[in-house]
Amino acid sequence: MTVSTKSFPVFDCDGHVFEPQELWTEYVEPEFRDAVRGGLWRQDVEGGWDGYLNGNLHLQRRGNGSFFGAIRTPGMDQAQLSRIRMAADPMDIARGAYDPRQRLADMDAMGIDQAMLLPTFCGMWFTAIADPRAALGLARAYNNWIVDLCSTDASRLFPAMILPQHDNNDAVAEIHRGAELGFRCAIVRPNIVAGRHPAHPSFDPIWQAIADAGLVAGLHPFPAANGRSEAPADCTGWFLDQAAAAAGFTRKGVIAETLCFGHDAQLALLLLAHHDFWAKFPSLKLAVLESNAAWLPFVLDKIGARVEVWTATRGSTVTISAKSGFARSGFISFESDEDQVFELWRHFADIGVWASDYPHFDAEDAWEAIEHMQRLSVPDDVIARMMGQNAARMYGIQSRLVVTGREVEEPPTAPLVSSKQEGPR
Repeated sequence: MTVSTKSFPVFDCDGHVFEPQELWTEYVEPEFRDAVRGGLWRQDVEGGWDGYLNGNLHLQRRGNGSFFGAIRTPGMDQAQLSRIRMAADPMDIARGAYDPRQRLADMDAMGIDQAMLLPTFCGMWFTAIADPRAALGLARAYNNWIVDLCSTDASRLFPAMILPQHDNNDAVAEIHRGAELGFRCAIVRPNIVAGRHPAHPSFDPIWQAIADAGLVAGLHPFPAANGRSEAPADCTGWFLDQAAAAAGFTRKGVIAETLCFGHDAQLALLLLAHHDFWAKFPSLKLAVLESNAAWLPFVLDKIGARVEVWTATRGSTVTISAKSGFARSGFISFESDEDQVFELWRHFADIGVWASDYPHFDAEDAWEAIEHMQRLSVPDDVIARMMGQNAARMYGIQSRLVVTGREVEEPPTAPLVSSKQEGPR
């Protein structure tokens, strides 16, 4: 079955960018420059780029060795992708990851009408910054840059802000500033930052500020902050890398990235439930992003049973279960190939929001999702809700239908830009 037309808007609730050199050279404010340079800094050099974390050379790319966080372009099939070796084979960073006009063209090819854009470089390594001032300075710079990028077409491109989770006052101030700039989503990474998980009660002022600002809290995991220097032991990805190494897999991330996103999200929901999260923040919308979705009904039931059993031992009562709270104001993203989600569509009809994950290596387009859903007999009205209406309602954004048909000619699978010549700056 090949889908070639659609009559409803598609909202990509979790697309990504790859941050160009100009983020650091043009958007970091002078008073934060030294701190950010010592925190997380990406520097273009002859023939590639270097990434520094906490003052140490942490990442290095030379030539146009493939970077799986920004590799996928429309028209690239899985067989082609599976032949590419990370950082070894030539494959350029997708132009649509940093060029908004190319992004819009790629969205047209992928059947996407509107998209929420999230970070890559400032997602994977940002929370590993040691200096809170560096985190604040880079958050301000990134948030200013992504707003400018999305202004190319503010009815189709929407920015998600990053937060300096290291410090409550900094995070709350940035949330207030972000609301004034028009953000609809604030990303919270569910791992340990500055010795604290966002489920800890001391994080509550940040959750409250997100709720008061009317933003969606986007709970978005990333892999461990791997690189040349040691990654912090701050997420399940770190543990999975250790287990993989003990099983003979020396390349970090190859095994861990299969499970770490979902495990971080599941753990966060469990920890939040034990602290009665859903009762404390009745107006907060929480979106679980890039963690797959089929596991959700089972995990919510499991959390409910275990939280109740541990009531006396914990010494406090949970008044709203994870299942009830999530049904009230929770959402979860799914990707195009999640057939189990489509088979269980009744569980996700009102809370499922589609995500492309473009331009990451596992990205898929909207046409594939619609084909899978139709093949599994998901009702047409539910397809429209899960592919766009739920996300628009969640973010409070006016839907816009732009793409009604698949392009006749597939976009080129060849690299769009050579990182040796015209890569992101």
